[in-house]
Amino acid sequence: MKLIYVDDEPIQIKNFGLTVEGMKRIDGLKTFEKGCDALEWAKLHDVDVAFLDIEMPGMNGIELAKKLKEIDRNIRIVFVTAYEQYALDAFGVNAIGYLLKPYTREDVEEELTKAYYVRNIPKTEIQIKTVPTLKIWIDGCPLLLGQTKCINMEIVDCDLYRMLNGDEAVIDSYRGEYLKGYAWAEIRRKQLNLIKKTK
Repeated sequence: MKLIYVDDEPIQIKNFGLTVEGMKRIDGLKTFEKGCDALEWAKLHDVDVAFLDIEMPGMNGIELAKKLKEIDRNIRIVFVTAYEQYALDAFGVNAIGYLLKPYTREDVEEELTKAYYVRNIPKTEIQIKTVPTLKIWIDGCPLLLGQTKCINMEIVDCDLYRMLNGDEAVIDSYRGEYLKGYAWAEIRRKQLNLIKKTK
């Protein structure tokens, strides 16, 4: 895996480099003292895992994480911090974990193992609407229906599954018109009406 490590303290950068030296999962490590430099690097190079200090002048680690995710949503974020885990919940960044300073080689290896097994999100964006009728888009282009197709629901954004998973915004906007015109969808419509009623 290709790593970047961002920290405004040179001694912390050196410490991280020494800590991960010789780890088998690492194909490359690039370090930065400034978030803006790391961001420019990530625009031109593949990054699998970004280890980011949180407290940095200018662009902090949280802001940097959000911008890295905009470049490539598959970049795994690991915060390097003195904060406890509960504080990370408020940051609104889909981080896979954190290293609590001072960390050990085993701590880093554990985060790399997690990063290794996190599935990549497909680059293709698939969106499915079932309200009021069935429509499917792939990268913004409508898919012509009429042939038998199989869908892996783990890689698509579907309003039905968002409702079933309790997405309040989708539930609030639902007006009882799931797959309008399809008689066979009546059972599911009743289920969604119940979800709406009991919210």
